[in-house]
Amino acid sequence: MAILGILCATAGLVVAVIHVVLLVMKKHVTILQLVAGILNCCAFLFFLIAVIIWAADINDAFSTDTDLGYSFALGIVGELFSLAAGIIFIVGWVSGNNGVAP
Repeated sequence: MAILGILCATAGLVVAVIHVVLLVMKKHVTILQLVAGILNCCAFLFFLIAVIIWAADINDAFSTDTDLGYSFALGIVGELFSLAAGIIFIVGWVSGNNGVAP
């Protein structure tokens, strides 16, 4: 699941960079915002499933040690950033301003 999340996040980053390059060239392609937002939200879902599986594997029913470590917290922070990026892209698409200041 984590690999699917990484692939979606990378594809979202590539689409976002293409969108910024097209904005600099004064070409407005609004669908790229939606695609980047959907890819980042899908990455969030895949990361969430991966973190849940990871926590369940570490904290099984017979384990007394519940220390998940700093990498678990970084995984959660990363998935929240991915969700925030997806929401920002989708809100930008809905508002329809194409990233250009009014």
